[in-house]
Amino acid sequence: MGLWPYLILYGLALWLAFDLIQERRNARSTIAWVVTLLAMPFLGIPLYYAFGKNRIKGLMRRRAFYDQHALSPHEHLQDDLVRRPYIQQNLTQIDDKLAQLNLKAPAALKDFARTFGRFGDLYDPTLNEVKLLVDGEDTFREIFEVLMAAKNYILVQYYILRSDRLGLELQKLLIAKAKSGVAVYVLYDDIGSFNLSSSYVRDLKANGVFVASFLPIHSWKRGLQLNFRNHRKLVVVDGEEALTGGLNFGEEYVSGLPILGTKDVSRWRDTHVRITGPAVGKLEDVFFDDWHFATGDSLEVALRSGLLPALTDKKNPEKNIAPREVVQVIPSAPTDEALVGVLLYMLTIQKAQRRLWIATPYFVPDTPLTRELELCTLRGVDVRLLIPRKSDNPLVHWVGATYAAKMRKTGVRVLFYEPGFMHQKVVLVDDDLCLLGTTNFDNRALYLNFETTLAIHGADFCRKVEAMLTLDMAVSSSSEDPANGGKITQFLRLQRENLSRLLAPLL
Repeated sequence: MGLWPYLILYGLALWLAFDLIQERRNARSTIAWVVTLLAMPFLGIPLYYAFGKNRIKGLMRRRAFYDQHALSPHEHLQDDLVRRPYIQQNLTQIDDKLAQLNLKAPAALKDFARTFGRFGDLYDPTLNEVKLLVDGEDTFREIFEVLMAAKNYILVQYYILRSDRLGLELQKLLIAKAKSGVAVYVLYDDIGSFNLSSSYVRDLKANGVFVASFLPIHSWKRGLQLNFRNHRKLVVVDGEEALTGGLNFGEEYVSGLPILGTKDVSRWRDTHVRITGPAVGKLEDVFFDDWHFATGDSLEVALRSGLLPALTDKKNPEKNIAPREVVQVIPSAPTDEALVGVLLYMLTIQKAQRRLWIATPYFVPDTPLTRELELCTLRGVDVRLLIPRKSDNPLVHWVGATYAAKMRKTGVRVLFYEPGFMHQKVVLVDDDLCLLGTTNFDNRALYLNFETTLAIHGADFCRKVEAMLTLDMAVSSSSEDPANGGKITQFLRLQRENLSRLLAPLL
């Protein structure tokens, strides 16, 4: 083989590196990709096309209903003077309702409402009833209970949807509901649900269930799609109730799963919530947006054809509920003009005055967030980081171990959950603010994934979260490196983590 193929290859690598620099991404990530492309073009080019190429940058989030939600979630920033009085009016109404309920307005509420309210009324706080669900048995019992009560429509969205025993039970119920006249929509991520059997999807479609995959791996329009994934987990029924949080739909959440390739079955620890109130309609809008993004179709057509009659009733969402908590639905996506996920975590850390407890399965923060955590400890805040000892993702786990060790040196109390794999994404701030949803504390979740986080402002709910996390910490260890293996084994483990850390900007 002559010299020309090598020249072409390096020419392509140089062009991709130049194109990457023009995007003005995070400097560390850009440098990592440029070095990979130029030093190892045989490997770097296919990796970049699979994981680094931003093919969806500039695509605007499109709403199914062309009212005030039809705009990009940040387009209103051009008209901020109009938005400000609306935000203040909304805050005043919430304060009045809290006073009627004899509840004290949460300390962080105004800053959260004013900050994220600038992105559109999807982010506005509302009063809701929120039920905390711990682990798989309670969560799936509630999910099936809500689904069985559906009368008009069902919306189901998961990053991971499996065709295992639990998935087949879901399939059976959804088909039965579709045959009874309920409109059923199922949206799953094509990478997360890679092992979902094609027959599972065919059977759903054959029985009247509308099914779509988010950003299929192979697409004639968008090429190879691996990097930007929809990590959301959501069930909405009749516009009245919704369930969201950390749990995907798989048997492992009930029966456990092998960890890191071992034969030992480990417990899966996770957290979810069930919501009744106006936040359900906002979560619904997130689903409609994702469905439109994935399919190009608007569920407005279904509404006009009468398939979703109850949707018009969601303007009266507070009937038959006992609202106790203020909830903000905060979706984030790589299509956003502002880094909503990063801003959310930064503001949350800054608002902590007494306590900041973070539970996350993957801990790979960028430099600004590590600095915010360090400042938080310097202010005297009780900062605790709860991460799993065992993981389902070895590479991210090894990288996270190095970041956790660094955080420990800054004063963060790092705890390793011992009984099994902890997958929950929960942050507790002081006594009246909790973040709960799908967003991990890592670069992928904050920069590359479509995620949804609930900011829940309320002392009652936060007391339940505090009790839950206290139990989790009671079965956790502060030992950084368990005493197993000799010095050589420990040295090799350290080098493995150090080398893995080099990939942090790419994760």
